[in-house]
Amino acid sequence: MQSVASVQKAYDREELLASLDGDEQVVREIIQLYLDGAPKMLNALLWEVENANALGVAEAAHAMKGALMMLRAHRAAALAKGLEESCRRGDLSEAKAKLADLITAAQELMAVLAYPADLRERDHPVAR
Repeated sequence: MQSVASVQKAYDREELLASLDGDEQVVREIIQLYLDGAPKMLNALLWEVENANALGVAEAAHAMKGALMMLRAHRAAALAKGLEESCRRGDLSEAKAKLADLITAAQELMAVLAYPADLRERDHPVAR
């Protein structure tokens, strides 16, 4: 089970909710859009990195960064930004390592979003 600290690192739900005037329905829709789209975005990044296409990596990382910023997933968005910026300079030397870090953060976020803290606490009150 993930700790409260790891959930807070994954994304800032309170900031997201505040940016949407407290509209829980819109929050749920944004989360679902991310859960549906993230695997495709990560696959695009993998393909572009494997094909050493710096511009393609930069564009795919930019799209991923936008999705992550919408969710207020600051740590993962910073990783996407780093990948985007280095590839915009044509530097693919660290692309695989940066992508691995981004994939880890994105997968952590997907896990947190797919099984939110309030459900974990309700389903497993002893494991808080």
